[in-house]
Amino acid sequence: MIYFSSGTEMIRSSPFTDCSFTKLKTIKVEKCDQLKNLFSFCMVKLLASLETIGVSNCGSLEEIIKIPDNSDKIDFLKLKSLSLESLSSFTSFYTTIEGSSTNRDQMQTTVMAHPLFGELVEIPNLENLNLISMNKIQKIWSDQPPSNFCFQNLIKLVVKDCHNLIYLCSLSMASSLRKLKGLFVSNCKMEKIFSTEGNSADKVCVFPKLEEIQLDQMDKLTDIWQAEVSVDSFSSLTSVYIYSCNKLDKIFPSHMEGWFASLNSLKVHSCQSVKVIFEIKDSQQADASGGIDTNLQVVDVCGLPKLERVWSRDPGGILNFKKLQSIQVSSCERLRNVFPASVAKDVPKLEYMSVGSCDGIVEIVACEDGSETNTEQLVFPELTYMDLGYLSSIQHFYRRRHTIECPKLKKLVVKECNKKLKTFQTGESNNEEDEAVFSAEKIFPNLECLHIDFDEAQKWLLGNTVKHRTHRLKELWLRNVNDGERLCQILYRMPNLEKLYLWDAEHLLKESSESRLGTVLQLKELVLWESEIKDIGFEREPVLQRLELLSLFGCDKLRNLAPPSVSLAYLTNLKVEDCKGLRNLMASSTAKSLVQLKSMKIRQCDELEEIVSNEGNEEEEQIVFGKLITVELEGLRKLKSFCRYKNCEFKFPSLKVLTVKECRMMETFTEGGARAPKLQNIVTDDNEEGKEEAKWQWEGDLNAVLESASTVSSLSLRDSPPLQVIWRGSRPITKWCFSKLKYLTVDGCQFLTDVVIPFYLLPFLTHLQQLQVSHCGSVKSIFDITQEREITTMGLGAAAFPRPLPFSLEKLTLVRLPKLENVWNEDPHGILTMQLLQHVIVEKCKCLTSVFPASVAKDLVKLEDLFVQDCEELMEIVAEDNADPRGANLELTFPCPCVRSLKLQDLPKFKYFYYCSMQCDIFQTPTEDEKLTPNIEHLTLGEHELNMILRGEFQGNHLNELKVLALFFHIVSDVFLQRVPNIEKLEVCDGYFKEIFCFDSLNVDEDGLVSQLKVICWDSLPELVSIGSENSGIVPFLRNLETLQVISCFSSINLVPCKVSFSNLTYLEVNRCKSLLYLFTSSTARSLGQLKTMKIKMCYSIEEIVSKEGDESHENETIFQQLNCLKLEYLFKLRRFYKGSLSFPSLEEFTVTYCERMESFCTGTVKTDKLLQVNINHRVIPLETDLNSAMQNR
Repeated sequence: MIYFSSGTEMIRSSPFTDCSFTKLKTIKVEKCDQLKNLFSFCMVKLLASLETIGVSNCGSLEEIIKIPDNSDKIDFLKLKSLSLESLSSFTSFYTTIEGSSTNRDQMQTTVMAHPLFGELVEIPNLENLNLISMNKIQKIWSDQPPSNFCFQNLIKLVVKDCHNLIYLCSLSMASSLRKLKGLFVSNCKMEKIFSTEGNSADKVCVFPKLEEIQLDQMDKLTDIWQAEVSVDSFSSLTSVYIYSCNKLDKIFPSHMEGWFASLNSLKVHSCQSVKVIFEIKDSQQADASGGIDTNLQVVDVCGLPKLERVWSRDPGGILNFKKLQSIQVSSCERLRNVFPASVAKDVPKLEYMSVGSCDGIVEIVACEDGSETNTEQLVFPELTYMDLGYLSSIQHFYRRRHTIECPKLKKLVVKECNKKLKTFQTGESNNEEDEAVFSAEKIFPNLECLHIDFDEAQKWLLGNTVKHRTHRLKELWLRNVNDGERLCQILYRMPNLEKLYLWDAEHLLKESSESRLGTVLQLKELVLWESEIKDIGFEREPVLQRLELLSLFGCDKLRNLAPPSVSLAYLTNLKVEDCKGLRNLMASSTAKSLVQLKSMKIRQCDELEEIVSNEGNEEEEQIVFGKLITVELEGLRKLKSFCRYKNCEFKFPSLKVLTVKECRMMETFTEGGARAPKLQNIVTDDNEEGKEEAKWQWEGDLNAVLESASTVSSLSLRDSPPLQVIWRGSRPITKWCFSKLKYLTVDGCQFLTDVVIPFYLLPFLTHLQQLQVSHCGSVKSIFDITQEREITTMGLGAAAFPRPLPFSLEKLTLVRLPKLENVWNEDPHGILTMQLLQHVIVEKCKCLTSVFPASVAKDLVKLEDLFVQDCEELMEIVAEDNADPRGANLELTFPCPCVRSLKLQDLPKFKYFYYCSMQCDIFQTPTEDEKLTPNIEHLTLGEHELNMILRGEFQGNHLNELKVLALFFHIVSDVFLQRVPNIEKLEVCDGYFKEIFCFDSLNVDEDGLVSQLKVICWDSLPELVSIGSENSGIVPFLRNLETLQVISCFSSINLVPCKVSFSNLTYLEVNRCKSLLYLFTSSTARSLGQLKTMKIKMCYSIEEIVSKEGDESHENETIFQQLNCLKLEYLFKLRRFYKGSLSFPSLEEFTVTYCERMESFCTGTVKTDKLLQVNINHRVIPLETDLNSAMQNR
């Protein structure tokens, strides 16, 4: 094998020898932009063993070889595979040149209109031919094959993206390809497969050995099969797949009735004009012998909006389909029925039937004309699976007939269908009961899986006078459970039930006794989706305590998994997602019972604060998860700890994988310690993996702590007796102790009763870069300045303690310190400096009155981020200090000149940034030389703080440079927005209003209002209905918008008004907007030409992403030109992306997670040229055909 890549200009070896390349079998050439042809004429004779040629992405390549015009034919006798791809200048396999000289400079090419293959080159043993993106080729072969035609051994032909091909080949040429088995043609502009011009009047045999044909994205193709061919054409055809051929109106025309006797599989997807699959001549007479036998076993039609019939008329006596095994029909809106009566009555091998999302279907089997009194039983003797879903108009399975019989049926799904469809016959026969699909008495004895609406299940329960049991039923899916007692009665009839799935359940098991449910001993798995239950009922139903798998999705009213003392000793897998009401998962006594648990996955539970809670027990205890291997904690915004009980120790002897992502309040894993000796992988937001052990807490005695303290860079201080000894100064420490410490976390340390950093420890912490203090209920100060000591008692001489002491602190975080009065308990004049401090966060410190002493504020020349939130007593950021107690007056202009991000929120007593009794303007801007920093780029305000600015208490043009504005209040004012003309990002959170922008007009040209706005984020706006009407002045806000995030806006039914354009939007994220029915209309979608990322998640009412406007045609294609990443997650009612055709030329990442109603991606065609694989329900699979097929076959 030889491989050439970029840089090659010509493949030659000079001088050649007789042995040059004689054994070469494979040549592959890629990205050689200077290459004009592949080999010279004299080189060909040396390639006697060549079997494979592959050439791609060579923009200058014109031909494989140049042949002198007086030369004999040349041949590649052993060449079996030829692939030509993306050769933009390539016109023919060879070109002829005048003269016999092989000197390249002397050759002059004669321009001739050759097909790809001409008569001077023979490739008699070629088996595989691939032509991809060869846009200068108009013909592959001459219309009339020569007498010595040399492609007779071709087996597989692939033609893709060859836009100038007029047709594939002539009928004469097709008749010569007698060994062709596979034909794959996609995204070509040809109107027909075969050219008939110049052919003789005699019918020819075409592709007699062809087994598989795939036609994909052939938008101009009007005809596949030619009437001019003989009846033995296509006689070996077993598989036909037609996708996105939008001008085809039928698949098999009537003249093909005898051609598909061997056809095994037929798939037709996303063809906008197809009205019928099998056309039957009206004049065709039925044959008493039963007609032509077909071999068809699989029929799969999806996304055919104009399909009216599968068979144009009942083919009884003309064609029979006795071997049919599987039929799937979905997203065919005009289809009124699936089977003609004769077909339904004669499919003895049918095993699989699925019909979904066909709004026009009235019945599955068409009623025979004039035979309404016929009471013949309809039997599917081999049917094992039936799925009828989302059929809003269906009324019958087979009108005015007895129930159908399916003696081998094992799985039955009937969901979201017209309530007129009665599933089970339960009582004595009457006219209404005759309309039922099944006899419960006959269907249940063999049924293993049932998916049905709860109302239908209740009808069966109440009407079932026989009260037979369903002994083989192992899996039950119920929707809209509204009666817990009835649910118990249903389960009582199913003694061997193993899996129970409940959707939209208001009640679970209720008011039943163990004796009544005593036979349900096999239940192993329970899954709850979008249920309104407040408790699962473990304590009432001991049978539930034997569950092995438990999954909860969207159970918002559930407060915890189970009450204390409930044992779950059999549970092996626990999965909880999007349960917004959970505060804690389980009590410690329940946790102790989980001796078999192997996997725990908790995700997106916004209110969850801890996994295991204390039951009020003050004694020390130990909890061992002996078999737990995997723990995943993701998107738990309020999770503080796995367990906050400090006297509880955890052991995970089998834990190997721990994932903690988007749990921003989680500072410690457990308060009481956790051991995991086998932990191999820790996955965090930073994707840190491969650590051997989760060192959530320091272990060992004091000596071990002291020994490691000299080298450790990160330390988490807790209620550890060894560290208490150090912090209290009860034992000397060496000068090297903590010498490399950079990160210190102090969380929940109740032994700290006054200060966090004692004065005598300051010299040992000079390299500290980040300090985080939280949940310390008794701390009054962070840094101790008042209690200066002779640090020589600590083993360090006074001379080694420089004044002022340089402190390397860069980030200071103070959260939930209810008794904190000040950060420094005295102004540290001349004692220490913090000139490197860049980030300060202060939150929920209700007794704090100020943040910085004056001397510290003076040194904050690098402070960039200052966040102060929810501090009830805070009046000022910098404390007043008019005189230096040591005699040196401070000359303080506005402190913190480099602050770029400022957050002031929920500070009800806040009055001053810096108050000086000598000059006391709020926000201190007395002169041009003493302005508030003009560098603020990111400002976050609450309502109180905003009103200060609106009242004029923030003077000057200090917001001109503001780039990011975050508002936490109820009203958006255009008056305030005029003060921030250059903002690029606007965040609006925690408000209670119906519209965000409700101004009558915005004079953008005059004021330049928000002309730079590029990012908008709305979060937690539960009453938001719209961002503004079309006439509310919204357009200027969206003109330059690049990023839009909408989170937890519960009342919006659509994202924006119908005429809004997002011409510059590149990123769109919509999450937890539970009232959305669609995102935007098709006109808005067409403006998203720059959109690169779209993420839609947990919008439980959304039915489609793009809504069609008016009578817009299905054939109108909406193109997302730049969209690279598309994620659709937990959209339980999503039926499709769009009711039309779509194109995603740049899409490379596609994820769909639990969008169960989405049976096709769109009703039209969908093009994704770059998409190679899809992620469906956390499973990555190759994209074999298109997204419609991928969604159907998941």
